[in-house]
Amino acid sequence: QATLSGTLRGQPLRLTTRLAVDGRRYTLEHLAAHLGSASATAAGSVAGGYTLNWDIQAPDLSQLLPGARGELSSRGSLAGPRDAPQVNASLQGTGLAFRGYAAQRLVLRLDLDMQDIKESSTHLQLAGYTAPQGELTSITLQAQGRLRGHVIDLALDAGGTQATANLRGAYMKNIWTGRLHDSELRSGTAGVWRLENPAALVAGAEEISLAQGCLSREAGRICAQ
Repeated sequence: QATLSGTLRGQPLRLTTRLAVDGRRYTLEHLAAHLGSASATAAGSVAGGYTLNWDIQAPDLSQLLPGARGELSSRGSLAGPRDAPQVNASLQGTGLAFRGYAAQRLVLRLDLDMQDIKESSTHLQLAGYTAPQGELTSITLQAQGRLRGHVIDLALDAGGTQATANLRGAYMKNIWTGRLHDSELRSGTAGVWRLENPAALVAGAEEISLAQGCLSREAGRICAQ
């Protein structure tokens, strides 16, 4: 067991760890770190694959990062082959702010099977987001399915304007291919605009292409491609 203690940026620091090595198997029997009011614990092993659990609590981010504020916590696990593990994790934050960016609330939940044997799911919610470029009342993203077939629902609220989008597609060979369905744009001044028909969408690292998609309402029609 190894122990380290001292101070960092005026905050008390203590680190305790116990690591066992057996051939190519590394076992982290215990890891505990404390800096000010923040704490992190972890345990697990690495051999042919991963087995890892963690718990991180940071009730005052200003103690960890100068200029930051808010509270952040994360719990989760990592298990399975090194190249395609299963990830089950959560991240929550309140009152977050750093260098002109802020969010009143952040929630992220991941249940990912990188082998794509079972369905994966992602839930992201961001509320009270502000940035130098503008503000958003809320952002919500939910995804469910496998790489070869999944559904993504996105909702944005910018105060006087709300937008929703439903995407269905597949991710193969670093390319996402699918269709945009059931999309809607609501504005207090412009009214309600709805997507007339599903529009094909292809997205990769170097290019994003959208087949013609049209939003319409009684008084008009807007098309983009």
